Amino acid sequence: MSIPSAGRRALLCASVTAAVACGASVPAAAATAGEPSADVTAAPYNAVGDGVTNDRLAIQQAIDDIGAAGGGEVVIPAGREFLTGSVMLRSGVTLRLDGTLRQSQDVADYGKAPIPGLDMPTDIPWHRAYFHNDPLVGAVGVHDVALVGRGLLQMTVLPDQARRIDVIPVGFYEARRFAVRGITIREARTTIITMLHSSNGVVANVDVRTSPDLGADGIVVSGSQHVKVLHNKVRTSDDGIVLETKHLDPRDIGSWWSSATSTPLHDVEIAFNDIENFGTRNAIAFLPWASTPTDKRDAEISDLWIHDNRLVSLNDTWVNCDCDNPFNPERRPFIQPIRRGEQAPMTRVVMERNTVSGQMWPFYSWVPPYFTDSRLQIDFANVHALMNGDFEQTAAVWWSPEGNAGATDRAADVPEAAEAAFAQRSGSFAGFLEARRGEQAGLYQGIAFKNAADLQMNRFGLGTRAVYTFEADVVTSGHAFALVARDTCTNRTLARRLVAPRTLRRERLLIPVEASCGLVRVGIERTDANGAWALIDNAALEMPVIDSEDPRWVLRGTWARDWSGWDAGGTDHQNGEAGAWISIAFNGRGAKLYAAEKPFGGIGELELDGVARGDADFYGPQIGGLLKFDSGTLSAGRHTLRLTTSGRRNPASSGIHTTFDALVLPEWASPAAPDAHLEELRPDLGTVVVPGRALVGHPVYVEAPAWAPLGGGVTVEWRTGDGTSLRGSRVAHVYDAAGTYTVTITARDTHGETTTATRTIVVADGPAGAIGPAGPAGGSGSDGAAGAPGADGAAGATGPAGPAGGAGAKGEAGAAGQPGAKGDAGAKGETGAKGETGARGETPTVAVRCTLVKRRTAVRCAVTTTRARARTAARISGTFRAAGVTARATGRGSATVTLRPKQRLRGNARVVVQLRVNGVAHRLVVPARAVR
Repeated sequence: MSIPSAGRRALLCASVTAAVACGASVPAAAATAGEPSADVTAAPYNAVGDGVTNDRLAIQQAIDDIGAAGGGEVVIPAGREFLTGSVMLRSGVTLRLDGTLRQSQDVADYGKAPIPGLDMPTDIPWHRAYFHNDPLVGAVGVHDVALVGRGLLQMTVLPDQARRIDVIPVGFYEARRFAVRGITIREARTTIITMLHSSNGVVANVDVRTSPDLGADGIVVSGSQHVKVLHNKVRTSDDGIVLETKHLDPRDIGSWWSSATSTPLHDVEIAFNDIENFGTRNAIAFLPWASTPTDKRDAEISDLWIHDNRLVSLNDTWVNCDCDNPFNPERRPFIQPIRRGEQAPMTRVVMERNTVSGQMWPFYSWVPPYFTDSRLQIDFANVHALMNGDFEQTAAVWWSPEGNAGATDRAADVPEAAEAAFAQRSGSFAGFLEARRGEQAGLYQGIAFKNAADLQMNRFGLGTRAVYTFEADVVTSGHAFALVARDTCTNRTLARRLVAPRTLRRERLLIPVEASCGLVRVGIERTDANGAWALIDNAALEMPVIDSEDPRWVLRGTWARDWSGWDAGGTDHQNGEAGAWISIAFNGRGAKLYAAEKPFGGIGELELDGVARGDADFYGPQIGGLLKFDSGTLSAGRHTLRLTTSGRRNPASSGIHTTFDALVLPEWASPAAPDAHLEELRPDLGTVVVPGRALVGHPVYVEAPAWAPLGGGVTVEWRTGDGTSLRGSRVAHVYDAAGTYTVTITARDTHGETTTATRTIVVADGPAGAIGPAGPAGGSGSDGAAGAPGADGAAGATGPAGPAGGAGAKGEAGAAGQPGAKGDAGAKGETGAKGETGARGETPTVAVRCTLVKRRTAVRCAVTTTRARARTAARISGTFRAAGVTARATGRGSATVTLRPKQRLRGNARVVVQLRVNGVAHRLVVPARAVR
């Protein structure tokens, strides 16, 4: 691969040894100008290229020098043939093959001595020596490597097969960013191109062909991620393209690769290839052999896109699955695998628009594959049962998460508000969902459903209507989440039910099925309501008939698939080994076991919940669908049925085989409908705040922060009880008269759902004290005595009145009476304690700290005062902005806020903070330093 910058190229070129040419001496096609490069025929390497001389050391030295210089090209020039043993690429090196590399058959021409011959001397099947020998061109634990050009890798043989050296032409192990382009490979007797535990690679425009005398695979993609296989021509005597995961493969001992740990196979595209198998194998083969890792996330095969290829098998099927793991350590000595139930998870596999040709065995052969949520270009459905419903094997494998969803055993992975509920889960893992800003959040599993006719329900006395029952433990934030089942064959919803439990509760969805479909997506989802979350655990799918292909059957021993008339699902299974057994766990109050009778049928022993329940005789003319055991009425709950091959037989029988065909559960033919819990779907008024007392003429503030579990807006209306109506989540009202009033609050969402609440408020007159009684009025002062009248004249005839006498002197005014005592004033109400202020002259200051949380999907900021006397008094309000998202926060002395951007935050994230502290503005840029 090229070096990132011209400056770095120049630095590397200046420091490289004289063995590396920089610039004009390199052919124009070999390297970018200034990039370190080497022609293996130039000094000091001096590769001969005559097809006879061993040139391995010269080629390897050139690769090592270019790698030490930081990367560049090593050129194998056109027109010459270079004999070599194995060479290993170094990081940063592109090997440009324009000539021919010819594999040496001399042990002395290899750095690591190869093991000659075909097979290793062990009891391990398919244990070829070439698994131990280094590849002809290998890349182990390196990055940024490539094998490109128009040249040829010519593999060779010896007449003496015991001395023949077989090596894989091209092998990558734990390589990152790699490419194979344009080359031709001929006469390989091994896997041709192998990618093991590698990532971000491409194999394109390659022409490869194996030898016809020995089975050999074409291109193997094993436990690798983000790989493209495009526009290749592949002709093989074994599988054309192999897609696999494996774990503890015993063939890796002492090899250049290892399967001690397993890695998943995901995000692989196989497109526009011309693949033809001329042997007795397949154009495409699945090998899900990593069945033994504890954490199945390390073993999963997922997100494969196989499209627009020509896929031909001249003598077998164009696609197949060797589904059973032959290398499970429990199964030594190793045997041909026909025991079911030992395969890695496979999900989200799409095959489309391929031109195909094949014949003979059906795709699923003896051991059926368990795909979920896949669309396959063959007449084969997904698995019929829900896989990994408790998320214990492991997390969300077999499930398809969308948006912010998945499964975890860590509280730090779930939404912060869900952590308390997560602590109440059962087991280690649980599924989680969080809806953000209208984005979809969902967890689904795509499986196959059959209608009543295909389940043969009428024949089992279960009616003519098929209903499946999806159940799970669910808890939510109070927002409604939907349990759903969608038929992708007709693009319609079979069933949908909204649930919003605030405590963990068993929820049920009834799914009617009229037409069989190979891909029905069942699960839980939410499409809006920012911050809404749900947890789900212990999901299960119940059905009235469980046929013998269902993965819930646990098989021990070699059970072979067979076809007998009237089989449920078209097949039954048989076994002729004494001590072999099958078992199945089921929920219900009763079960019936149906099986086939055969001329070689023997006696089987039955147990229910560990208690012997007698024998069943499987001898008779070959026909399936016969009742062999009826449990009768059982207690509600989980039960386990087991059938063991006893080794005994009917004297008329020619064998001891036992069989099983289907388990019939009458209870699930007519399941009970769930409680609707409609009250949980109505608008939530949150915490209604209405004071119990108020005063005439004073404003009363009331609030109800309503939201809709179903999503969308909510309108809040208030009737205050005095004839006034108001609207809003927070309103104010003034009462004009004392009295007791009933306040009615109604929340209405956009779906027409309403919720009503009432509160009582007592309104009193103003708070002034009562006026005291008036004191008595003071007495008036008395007037002074009148002056004495003047003396009258002698009486005579009445004449005119004489003049009036002078007025007497005015007497002194009497003393004024005392005023009445003033009535006592009413007691004055106490004034509330005044909040503590900062020290005189002290301005409150604050500290702001922002922390990345939830795996960098959110950032939490906390504002606190730094002076003790201001911690409870400082008025804080602020706006916080990060990655295009804004939030506000207020508080006294402290404030907190959480921002949840759409994209994942980087480690150098910054938050722009605009604060006001007691009216003083501050503007800060705060780094988000820590990650929880």
